[in-house]
Amino acid sequence: MIHIDRTGAHAPRALLRDGKAHLESTIAPRAKSGQLRSDDFDRTIYASDEVRERLWKMQHYKCCFCEREYEIKHATVEHFRPKTEASDDTRNRGHKRPGYWWLAYELGNLYFCCRNCNTPKATFFPLDPGASPLTPRTLPTQVPEQAQLLDPGGTDDPEAHIQWRWMGRRRGYVPVGSTIRGRQTVRASELDVRDTLCRLRAKFYDRRVRPILEDFQNAKARGDHAEMAQVRTRARKLAQPQEQFAAMTRWILRRNGVL
Repeated sequence: MIHIDRTGAHAPRALLRDGKAHLESTIAPRAKSGQLRSDDFDRTIYASDEVRERLWKMQHYKCCFCEREYEIKHATVEHFRPKTEASDDTRNRGHKRPGYWWLAYELGNLYFCCRNCNTPKATFFPLDPGASPLTPRTLPTQVPEQAQLLDPGGTDDPEAHIQWRWMGRRRGYVPVGSTIRGRQTVRASELDVRDTLCRLRAKFYDRRVRPILEDFQNAKARGDHAEMAQVRTRARKLAQPQEQFAAMTRWILRRNGVL
């Protein structure tokens, strides 16, 4: 998970026009009456082709959490702050409170996300003990909220909260939260336990990252500074945000002195 640069991002017309209208005509009255359901939100607005494509390109065609590359047709639009209700435990368990319905059509609350990350996260959105949730109509950019999940497109730097641990050749490196926010974020989408995801990261490490480490270590042992510089150039390219599993790659290469 890396920070997603949203500098200069503009909301598509579907959100600005249709989303605002639907919020006022349908969502706000039902939220006020306590009758709001998930099905009340219009998926053709917040997950329109225009919105999905904008998020997809902004995120370099990758899921916002696991960083696996996906075709646009195979992923969903994730509400970072859940729209109907919020839970302090995963799988929709634990204490529940009203969701952030007024953010349902806000671009800053939407991400391109794979189903494998979206499903376990569900309505999970824990706050620090004793913290107050945002009041309706308040934007998180206006009043800071003490949330325990890292917002990949906000002011958070996920890489400052998540490290990586070697778990053997089969599973490779898995993410480990170094802070409560990092741990809760890893937990939310099960980034450390999903077998297929672990195998894909392990394969990526073997094929793309490990050769750079070996070439750098060999060049360093020979005192070949020119070769070391060339390897570092390859490393910087592999660590670019458009590459899959960039957070893992950066952490490993930095820890080994390549970056």
